[in-house]
Amino acid sequence: MNTQNILNIMNIQLNEVSEQESLSNTILLLLVTREADETIISKLTIANESDIPILLKEIFHSVAMNEFLRLPIQYLSKTNLNNETIKKIFTDINHWKLNKTQYTEAINYVFTIIERTLPIYSTPSYINELLIKLLEPIGGTFYSGTLGIASTMIMAYQYAAYLGNTLEIYGQEINLQIYALAVIRLYVNGISSHHILASDMLTSPIINNFDYIAIHPPANIEWKDKQSQIIDRPDLYSFGFPQVTTSDWLFLSLALKLLNKTGKAVVLTPVGSLFRTGMEEKLRTRIIYCDYIEAIIELPERIVTNSSTNFAIIIFNKNKSIKLKNSIQFIDATQLYESQKRAKRALSIDNINEIVNIYKSQTDIVNLSTIVSLTNLRSSNILPSKYVTKTSFLSNIYGEIKLSMPNIVSNKTLDDVGIFFRGINILRSYLQNPNGDFRVINLANVEDGEINMATLTTYEVDNRARLDMYRVQEGNLIISNRGTLKICIVPKHKGNLLISQNFIGLRLHKGYNPEYIKQFLQSPLGEYLINTKRAGSASQIINIRDLKEIPFIEPLTQNQTEIIDSYNTKQQQIVTKIEKLELELLTMRNKLYDQMGISKFFQL
Repeated sequence: MNTQNILNIMNIQLNEVSEQESLSNTILLLLVTREADETIISKLTIANESDIPILLKEIFHSVAMNEFLRLPIQYLSKTNLNNETIKKIFTDINHWKLNKTQYTEAINYVFTIIERTLPIYSTPSYINELLIKLLEPIGGTFYSGTLGIASTMIMAYQYAAYLGNTLEIYGQEINLQIYALAVIRLYVNGISSHHILASDMLTSPIINNFDYIAIHPPANIEWKDKQSQIIDRPDLYSFGFPQVTTSDWLFLSLALKLLNKTGKAVVLTPVGSLFRTGMEEKLRTRIIYCDYIEAIIELPERIVTNSSTNFAIIIFNKNKSIKLKNSIQFIDATQLYESQKRAKRALSIDNINEIVNIYKSQTDIVNLSTIVSLTNLRSSNILPSKYVTKTSFLSNIYGEIKLSMPNIVSNKTLDDVGIFFRGINILRSYLQNPNGDFRVINLANVEDGEINMATLTTYEVDNRARLDMYRVQEGNLIISNRGTLKICIVPKHKGNLLISQNFIGLRLHKGYNPEYIKQFLQSPLGEYLINTKRAGSASQIINIRDLKEIPFIEPLTQNQTEIIDSYNTKQQQIVTKIEKLELELLTMRNKLYDQMGISKFFQL
């Protein structure tokens, strides 16, 4: 009987419990049958149901004599299956007379199901392969602090074994059930020598100077409940602490701390960790300028199963090549993927090898890779797509646009053009009142580059002390900071007009024409430059600091107003001609319908 048939039969018997428990029980029952004495199994298949608990306890005790399986059996043996189901499963398994290789195949197959159905605990196999090929753990010590079901660890161990070397492996897993499954998986794959603990990497890391580290930490999780334990370990977190809402840089900084003086680590991290501000930015900056980041690889969207988060790989290397000293290699791999059913994406073996080859080349490759010195970083934003030179981009207005970015020459940025200001966060205490003193511009009020003043919401606000900072004036530009790009000029108006938090305002310095600046920002160049600054997964955002950095190209001869006036005059002439031609076309159609004898039934 083949593995799939075995599992189909077992899953029929296990369908009385949850999917996760069913999969865990399947692994457990296959394992104990593989390891237990055949005599005990035979007894169970002919026993009365009342004797099942006693015999099951005897089976578990027999298997737990193996020191490598003692704790996993203890964690997983509390099965909720009834005695009839247990007897039926063991009877079927005993009837199949599998050898150990077949048992191992069956157990590994169940683990592949777990990888698909419980992605929170595992990393896709193609990501694992990429991580290990980037890391190249040829021998020595290896650590995975967020072990999951040990997929990454097994691949690392096999990588070294293929080269004829031994990898001494260390790992931790905070979830006891997943820890138990990981130890079983290592054991059935011939890895019984290891240092694996059921513990939390952040609060109780295995202290060692590791040669290699590979981790895929849980993304964007809070650490408030562990705050006292973590802050009490400045020896481990000497780079500082991020805000308690995200632990991404705790994992990253700890991985770096646990490396030896020539060690290397690969960490899968949300792209948000590469550009978020606040305390996280300060921590990130300290690590950047320690010069241990060798490369950052931005991966395609939706590449991690069942996750809406976009990911990148940070490669720490304490033994960087001279070429990359005081520099970082940025790799934009967002377009390197293989499409699958239901809008899913994966990395093919060709994609993996291409990314690895780009990383090893340590060269600038248009659209894919660039090396940037630390002095040329844009603040501490280390998102690769912000740095890699593109030859084309897809404009929302003009379609695909060919770019010649090396030809851009500018000694000014938008910061020189005017003063930026934020929009107001509408609080619950602000009452909507048609007779209120303040009108607010929201995203829905802007269409086709114009503000529909008739649709604005009016508020009554008691505390007006800080409202002036959100007030817009005639001629100000407003730029949406999330979602679809919207840019418009504030028209002449009466009363108090504010922008919401979904906009950034720009009050121009004297001598700058608002229509000129708007046309510049809406041009293919402006659209591209703004898009390179936008970041995020679900809703792309841009902040004031990034907008200020956008280069601004001033006209070489005519002034801005002359250029815009000339453009507007010619545009109006063309619009008039188009209207005239449309009217002529309508007249022709009326004449056609008269000749066809059908015009009496309708009126154009």
